[in-house]
Amino acid sequence: MRKGFIIGLVVVLVVLAVLIVFLTRGPSPSEKELGNQISGPGTIMAGEEVEQGTSTKGESSGTSSGTDTAKNVVEITPSGFSPSVLTIKKGERVTWINKAGRESWPASAIHPTHRVYPGSDINKCGTSEESLIFDACRGIPPGESWSFTFNEVGSWKYHDHLQASVTGTIVVE
Repeated sequence: MRKGFIIGLVVVLVVLAVLIVFLTRGPSPSEKELGNQISGPGTIMAGEEVEQGTSTKGESSGTSSGTDTAKNVVEITPSGFSPSVLTIKKGERVTWINKAGRESWPASAIHPTHRVYPGSDINKCGTSEESLIFDACRGIPPGESWSFTFNEVGSWKYHDHLQASVTGTIVVE
């Protein structure tokens, strides 16, 4: 009986060690590449400017800075992100508007670490760096929105952290 307990304890400790290593490591070069190749489908009040890393009730009604346009909107629908691929210029802001009947959490690939977009990491949620990362850091309720300004050129895959099979791509030129 005691031998079985010790074996079970060793197995649990090994599993915990593997999980800790997996969850605390950065993305490998192959994960970064995968994040760029996977394909597949702050709260402020309405009327105020929507800044990077903020959310608002209703549709984005922030003022344009000249580099952001109304076309840089991704709707979160029951069937996924629409459009699933959006091409923008460096420095432009994208706003995700939740029109689904459930919360949605847009974030950089790869689930669950969100580290593919440079500087992003789910571990930065809740810190002073939260507004700088491609990660909503929370579920955005239906009818609300979240925005992020892209300052890195590339093809950036993202997903819904609450439903990881829902994906999209922002292409920054």
